[in-house]
Amino acid sequence: MNLNKMLEWLRKTDVPLTTISKKTSVSRKTLYNWINGGMIRTRSYEKVYNVYKQDIDLFNTDIPMEGDSNMEAQYIIDLQKEKIQRLESDLEQQKQQPIQNTVWDALEYDFYCECILTLNGLQLGRTIKNLDKASSFSSILGYTVNELISYFDPDVYYSKFDEHPINQIMSKKTKIEMKKKSISLPTIFEQLKDMIGNHYLPMPLTYFHKDGHSVHTICYNKVDWKNKEVYSKIQVLND
Repeated sequence: MNLNKMLEWLRKTDVPLTTISKKTSVSRKTLYNWINGGMIRTRSYEKVYNVYKQDIDLFNTDIPMEGDSNMEAQYIIDLQKEKIQRLESDLEQQKQQPIQNTVWDALEYDFYCECILTLNGLQLGRTIKNLDKASSFSSILGYTVNELISYFDPDVYYSKFDEHPINQIMSKKTKIEMKKKSISLPTIFEQLKDMIGNHYLPMPLTYFHKDGHSVHTICYNKVDWKNKEVYSKIQVLND
């Protein structure tokens, strides 16, 4: 463990300490303490070194900048710096997403919920949480608030996607379409898990009113591919 290499890199790197903190889960206060001579715990050191190993090793390599071979070395260093800046820009874009967030925030809705999707092999499970406007949505569907909440069953994990109790008040066509998507989602998540940003997927959902008639809705889903979370805003299309 070469603490001096890492400390020298921390003192001179162009990467902001805030960014280093976010990427390594080591607090800014701890990083400042290290720079000012504070004690460094092995586990915290490894967190920083494992993320920035290449940059730290390259930064501390003594390369005399003379001759063609050393011009090539400088070129490699410049490429590394450019790569870091590009990655930081991508991360900042992911954090900000001003256009997408504006569109999402502007969407009106009659009901809101979040869904955490869990993969066990190729089996997709789900947990619904954070219900909003349950009272007004229960009135639209003719159920009491407690009845509606029992169908959404918030914070309870269901290992099989299509066995969630919400399916009991959804039309057959809706359940078939959701089943198809649940089968394909594990593969999609694996393919897109490193994708920057969130993406919106509208989907028609038909619920059964308590008296038996259909209530058609459009569900706007904001999908966080990396974390396998779905944020849903539901608009009722008929009363």
